Amino acid sequence: MPTTNARDMALTQKRSGWSLTRQVYLLAAVLIALATLSLVFVGYIASRAADEQAQRNELRLLENALNDRSMLIARDQFTLARWNRSVENISIRFNSGFVRYEFLDSLWYDFGHEQTFLIDPGGILLAESSAGEASFRRKPLPASSPLMQIAQATTRRHAEKGAALDAPGTLAATRVEESAVFSFAEVNGVVSLLVAMPIVPDDDEVSLPNGPPVILVSSKALDEAFVADINSQLSFGDLRFVRETRLTTGLTNLPVTAADGSQLGKFQWVSETPGQHVWQMIIPAIVFLGGVIAVSALVIAWKISGLTKALEEREREANHLAQHDILTGLANRLQISAALEAAVAGLPAKPFAIISCDLDRFKAINDNFGHGAGDEVLRQVARRLEDAVGQQGLVGRLGGDEFIVLVTAGHDRKQLTRLAQQILLTVPAPIALTRTTSAHFGVSLGIAMAQTAGTDSEVLLAAADAALYAAKSRRVGSFVFAGDPDVEGLKSVAEKAQSAGDMAKAEALRPDPSGRRRGPSVHVG
Repeated sequence: MPTTNARDMALTQKRSGWSLTRQVYLLAAVLIALATLSLVFVGYIASRAADEQAQRNELRLLENALNDRSMLIARDQFTLARWNRSVENISIRFNSGFVRYEFLDSLWYDFGHEQTFLIDPGGILLAESSAGEASFRRKPLPASSPLMQIAQATTRRHAEKGAALDAPGTLAATRVEESAVFSFAEVNGVVSLLVAMPIVPDDDEVSLPNGPPVILVSSKALDEAFVADINSQLSFGDLRFVRETRLTTGLTNLPVTAADGSQLGKFQWVSETPGQHVWQMIIPAIVFLGGVIAVSALVIAWKISGLTKALEEREREANHLAQHDILTGLANRLQISAALEAAVAGLPAKPFAIISCDLDRFKAINDNFGHGAGDEVLRQVARRLEDAVGQQGLVGRLGGDEFIVLVTAGHDRKQLTRLAQQILLTVPAPIALTRTTSAHFGVSLGIAMAQTAGTDSEVLLAAADAALYAAKSRRVGSFVFAGDPDVEGLKSVAEKAQSAGDMAKAEALRPDPSGRRRGPSVHVG
């Protein structure tokens, strides 16, 4: 009996010992599994967050690029749509010769607008141009036509804000976005970007006829050339526009919708996937964790810290991109606007000035050598402007070949003259594209000084733009101060040339393909 009891006790102890061992191993396995699953979960969350952040950044960059392209088209329209001669020869008395040679040809040859339409208040298509070929076959537009819809939307905006927009010299009159209407639509079977603007006078010497104005509409097809041009700034993977509306798995999609909310297609591309790099860092740690839990915990903390730093770095990059032009690295419109508002708030204690800068004959560089050469010229110009300005202020790019300089260190006329001369001396130097080919271009400057409290930033920008137009009408490679008497003198010359009306001068006023308006017909506003 004692022997049996001893045997039973030994068996019980053996069973208890085996059970404890299994529990230890089970606990160790559970701890390893929990630690491994925790790391896998953290890796999944971190990689997903990194991928989603990359997608959000890319969506924001593409939307900004499309908005910039729309504003560039609107700025091109603004030079002709807000012009007394346009009102006289289109709205008051339709002059087909003026429309063909001064208006439609200029939009095609000077600005590259592929399709242009003129729509009267009654919904009649007065004229259209496609790749430089003009047609004057008048026809009524159906209510369902996207051209009719955007024309009506532009008419409504003009009716709401027309008094401010038509008043020369007012704040609203100088803001292109207050006049233009943008939408996507299907035109002649092709999904296109439409930009519309009313044709109104540039001063009070000409009045619009009673009723709504004639509407100018430009159409830019979302074709391969358009997508390639946009992607030259973004460098997205396999960016394309497709008519398919269903979301494509594995690709990032930006839907394109019409004014009525219907989807016309989408932009799609292969996004960056920083999450893959996250997994490459975490998997070795998971393997190592199976052997040593304590060391693995330190590895996990280090990896998480690395992931956090990577996300913060991407956030810093995103913030940098939000404040800087992608192509040139200069301050973009957002940063310039903030700096300008801060400078205005510092008046009159800290006077400053702005210089509006525009390249001459830049379109010819794009046409002859391609947009890649044009981008290289813009980058070189950006560096030269920064070298010329130095510590005197902030250099920014508004879009296209338009640059702006916010001068905070030197603000009197003598200092600004020296700076303008330095820019005109160094910036337009020829830029070598190949061993045998160089790009030649000019620079024109418009300067506006701010010295008194109460100065409005938009009015100041408008003054600099007006001075810039005066400089371009004077000659290539010149600068003009806003408010100088010769600005009004150039304007008077333009008005006299408009009133002459003979065919010889009309021919002389035709725009040439170099991108510069001939003679005194330059619009100075």
